[in-house]
Amino acid sequence: MVIQGFDSKRSRSDEAIELWLWAFRNFDDYKIAKGGMALANAPVWLGQQGTVPVGPREDVVLTLPRSARHQLKATAVFDGPLAAPVAAGQVVGKLRLEAPGVIPRLSNHDRWAQSREPMEVMCQGCSMSLFQA
Repeated sequence: MVIQGFDSKRSRSDEAIELWLWAFRNFDDYKIAKGGMALANAPVWLGQQGTVPVGPREDVVLTLPRSARHQLKATAVFDGPLAAPVAAGQVVGKLRLEAPGVIPRLSNHDRWAQSREPMEVMCQGCSMSLFQA
């Protein structure tokens, strides 16, 4: 962390500590969904079953302001019914998460590094791919 505009190294250090303490008091990581767990059922067109269970491949963890946790909204988004056959592990839609002050992060991943999972950062929210479970 870079802190500027203070007269001494000590005052910069004190301010950095205050900022870290503020962040730890006001934010926390919340596991929204467990990887491989079905979160929704996607409609299937001309399939043996009318729907298939879908969910994220990996755990979904969000860093949220503590006050925003109860305002979190999750929505499964599909482009109409899925065309049969649907293979296990196939990307079939998006899980859109919305909450004030959301910071998207996949567990065990640096979201800025190359990742197997597509992630889009959207205004006031994020989305991640849903896979056929």
